Amino acid sequence: MKKLLRFGAMALFLSFAMSCSDDDSNSTNNDGNNAAQTISAVINGQDWQGTVKSATLIRVNGEQRFDISAEANGQLITISCSSTATTGSMPLKAYNFDQENGGDALFTNSYQINGNNFMEHLCDFGTVTLTNTNADSKTASGTFNFTSSKIGELQNQIVTPEDIVVTNGVFTNVKYVVYEQ
Repeated sequence: MKKLLRFGAMALFLSFAMSCSDDDSNSTNNDGNNAAQTISAVINGQDWQGTVKSATLIRVNGEQRFDISAEANGQLITISCSSTATTGSMPLKAYNFDQENGGDALFTNSYQINGNNFMEHLCDFGTVTLTNTNADSKTASGTFNFTSSKIGELQNQIVTPEDIVVTNGVFTNVKYVVYEQ
Protein backbone atom coordinates (compact mmCIF):
# COMPACT_ATOMS: atom_id res chain seq x y z
CA MET A 1 0.00 0.00 0.00
CA LYS A 2 2.89 2.39 0.76
CA LYS A 3 4.26 1.85 -2.74
CA LEU A 4 0.84 2.62 -4.24
CA LEU A 5 0.63 5.84 -2.26
CA ARG A 6 4.22 6.82 -3.19
CA PHE A 7 3.40 6.21 -6.85
CA GLY A 8 0.16 8.13 -6.32
CA ALA A 9 1.92 11.23 -5.06
CA MET A 10 4.36 11.14 -7.97
CA ALA A 11 1.57 10.53 -10.49
CA LEU A 12 -0.58 13.35 -9.15
CA PHE A 13 2.38 15.71 -9.37
CA LEU A 14 3.04 14.67 -12.96
CA SER A 15 -0.63 14.86 -13.93
CA PHE A 16 -0.99 18.39 -12.57
CA ALA A 17 2.26 19.44 -14.24
CA MET A 18 1.14 17.96 -17.54
CA SER A 19 -2.38 19.39 -17.36
CA CYS A 20 -1.00 22.68 -18.61
CA SER A 21 0.30 21.12 -21.83
CA ASP A 22 -1.67 20.88 -25.05
CA ASP A 23 -3.04 17.37 -25.48
CA ASP A 24 -3.70 15.96 -28.92
CA SER A 25 -7.25 14.60 -28.91
CA ASN A 26 -6.37 12.06 -31.59
CA SER A 27 -4.28 8.94 -31.23
CA THR A 28 -3.53 5.87 -33.28
CA ASN A 29 -5.43 2.70 -32.50
CA ASN A 30 -4.22 -0.89 -32.98
CA ASP A 31 -5.13 -0.79 -36.67
CA GLY A 32 -2.95 2.29 -37.30
CA ASN A 33 -5.99 4.52 -37.87
CA ASN A 34 -6.54 7.81 -36.12
CA ALA A 35 -9.20 7.50 -33.42
CA ALA A 36 -10.36 10.15 -31.00
CA GLN A 37 -9.59 9.59 -27.33
CA THR A 38 -12.69 9.71 -25.16
CA ILE A 39 -13.64 9.31 -21.53
CA SER A 40 -17.16 9.26 -20.15
CA ALA A 41 -19.14 8.02 -17.16
CA VAL A 42 -22.36 8.48 -15.25
CA ILE A 43 -21.66 10.44 -12.05
CA ASN A 44 -24.50 10.46 -9.50
CA GLY A 45 -26.96 9.67 -12.27
CA GLN A 46 -25.74 12.42 -14.63
CA ASP A 47 -23.86 11.85 -17.89
CA TRP A 48 -20.27 13.10 -17.70
CA GLN A 49 -18.09 13.54 -20.80
CA GLY A 50 -14.53 14.43 -19.79
CA THR A 51 -11.52 15.86 -21.51
CA VAL A 52 -8.32 13.93 -20.85
CA LYS A 53 -5.89 16.29 -19.14
CA SER A 54 -3.05 13.78 -18.79
CA ALA A 55 -2.33 10.08 -19.05
CA THR A 56 0.93 8.56 -17.90
CA LEU A 57 2.63 5.21 -17.52
CA ILE A 58 5.30 5.57 -14.84
CA ARG A 59 7.95 2.88 -14.37
CA VAL A 60 10.08 2.97 -11.20
CA ASN A 61 12.11 0.24 -9.48
CA GLY A 62 10.40 -2.77 -11.04
CA GLU A 63 6.86 -1.42 -10.76
CA GLN A 64 4.64 0.59 -13.05
CA ARG A 65 1.60 2.77 -12.58
CA PHE A 66 -0.96 3.95 -15.15
CA ASP A 67 -2.90 7.18 -14.49
CA ILE A 68 -5.58 9.11 -16.35
CA SER A 69 -6.81 12.55 -15.26
CA ALA A 70 -9.88 13.96 -16.96
CA GLU A 71 -12.04 17.04 -16.34
CA ALA A 72 -15.50 18.31 -17.26
CA ASN A 73 -17.42 21.22 -15.80
CA GLY A 74 -14.91 21.72 -13.00
CA GLN A 75 -15.01 18.09 -11.85
CA LEU A 76 -11.68 16.28 -12.15
CA ILE A 77 -11.40 12.51 -11.79
CA THR A 78 -8.20 10.49 -11.68
CA ILE A 79 -8.07 6.77 -12.34
CA SER A 80 -4.90 4.87 -11.40
CA CYS A 81 -3.70 1.27 -11.36
CA SER A 82 -0.36 -0.37 -10.63
CA SER A 83 1.46 -3.56 -11.59
CA THR A 84 4.80 -5.27 -11.08
CA ALA A 85 4.94 -6.26 -14.76
CA THR A 86 7.18 -3.67 -16.42
CA THR A 87 7.59 -4.81 -20.00
CA GLY A 88 5.45 -3.46 -22.80
CA SER A 89 2.25 -1.93 -21.43
CA MET A 90 0.04 -2.57 -18.43
CA PRO A 91 -1.45 -6.10 -18.21
CA LEU A 92 -5.03 -6.39 -19.44
CA LYS A 93 -7.06 -7.19 -16.32
CA ALA A 94 -9.29 -5.74 -13.60
CA TYR A 95 -7.55 -3.61 -10.94
CA ASN A 96 -9.45 -3.10 -7.70
CA PHE A 97 -9.48 -0.87 -4.63
CA ASP A 98 -11.39 -1.11 -1.39
CA GLN A 99 -10.80 1.07 1.62
CA GLU A 100 -10.30 -1.84 4.03
CA ASN A 101 -7.74 -3.81 2.01
CA GLY A 102 -6.25 -1.29 -0.41
CA GLY A 103 -5.51 -2.90 -3.75
CA ASP A 104 -3.83 -2.17 -7.05
CA ALA A 105 -6.09 0.73 -8.10
CA LEU A 106 -6.91 4.19 -6.79
CA PHE A 107 -9.57 6.76 -7.71
CA THR A 108 -9.92 10.45 -6.86
CA ASN A 109 -12.60 13.05 -7.45
CA SER A 110 -11.87 16.75 -7.01
CA TYR A 111 -13.36 20.09 -7.94
CA GLN A 112 -11.53 22.87 -9.75
CA ILE A 113 -12.59 26.27 -8.42
CA ASN A 114 -10.80 29.51 -9.33
CA GLY A 115 -7.66 27.62 -10.37
CA ASN A 116 -7.53 25.48 -7.21
CA ASN A 117 -8.33 21.78 -6.75
CA PHE A 118 -10.44 20.67 -3.78
CA MET A 119 -10.72 16.98 -2.92
CA GLU A 120 -13.54 16.46 -0.41
CA HIS A 121 -14.17 12.74 -1.03
CA LEU A 122 -12.23 9.58 -0.22
CA CYS A 123 -12.63 6.45 -2.36
CA ASP A 124 -14.52 3.57 -0.72
CA PHE A 125 -14.12 1.02 -3.53
CA GLY A 126 -13.70 0.84 -7.28
CA THR A 127 -12.54 -1.12 -10.31
CA VAL A 128 -10.69 -0.16 -13.46
CA THR A 129 -10.39 -2.80 -16.18
CA LEU A 130 -7.85 -2.36 -18.93
CA THR A 131 -9.33 -3.95 -22.05
CA ASN A 132 -6.81 -2.82 -24.66
CA THR A 133 -3.33 -1.31 -24.55
CA ASN A 134 -0.89 -0.67 -27.34
CA ALA A 135 2.74 -0.12 -26.32
CA ASP A 136 3.70 1.03 -29.82
CA SER A 137 1.09 3.78 -30.16
CA LYS A 138 0.94 4.30 -26.37
CA THR A 139 -2.85 4.11 -26.15
CA ALA A 140 -5.14 2.44 -23.63
CA SER A 141 -8.85 1.64 -23.40
CA GLY A 142 -10.95 0.26 -20.59
CA THR A 143 -13.81 0.65 -18.14
CA PHE A 144 -14.09 2.00 -14.59
CA ASN A 145 -16.45 2.59 -11.69
CA PHE A 146 -15.97 3.78 -8.13
CA THR A 147 -17.75 5.13 -5.07
CA SER A 148 -16.39 7.83 -2.76
CA SER A 149 -17.68 9.35 0.48
CA LYS A 150 -17.38 12.94 1.64
CA ILE A 151 -14.72 13.41 4.32
CA GLY A 152 -15.08 17.15 4.84
CA GLU A 153 -15.53 20.54 3.21
CA LEU A 154 -12.53 22.48 1.96
CA GLN A 155 -14.35 25.29 0.15
CA ASN A 156 -17.66 27.13 0.24
CA GLN A 157 -18.14 28.15 -3.41
CA ILE A 158 -20.09 25.03 -4.41
CA VAL A 159 -22.09 22.37 -2.58
CA THR A 160 -20.64 18.90 -3.11
CA PRO A 161 -22.67 15.70 -2.59
CA GLU A 162 -22.19 13.34 0.35
CA ASP A 163 -21.33 10.47 -2.00
CA ILE A 164 -19.85 10.25 -5.47
CA VAL A 165 -21.07 7.21 -7.41
CA VAL A 166 -19.35 6.73 -10.77
CA THR A 167 -20.80 4.03 -13.04
CA ASN A 168 -20.51 3.05 -16.71
CA GLY A 169 -17.08 4.65 -16.99
CA VAL A 170 -15.37 4.10 -20.34
CA PHE A 171 -12.12 5.43 -21.77
CA THR A 172 -11.09 4.74 -25.35
CA ASN A 173 -7.80 5.29 -27.20
CA VAL A 174 -6.35 7.43 -24.41
CA LYS A 175 -2.85 8.48 -25.45
CA TYR A 176 -0.33 8.20 -22.59
CA VAL A 177 3.25 9.32 -21.99
CA VAL A 178 5.83 6.90 -20.54
CA TYR A 179 8.17 8.01 -17.75
CA GLU A 180 10.96 5.66 -16.68
CA GLN A 181 13.41 6.00 -13.85
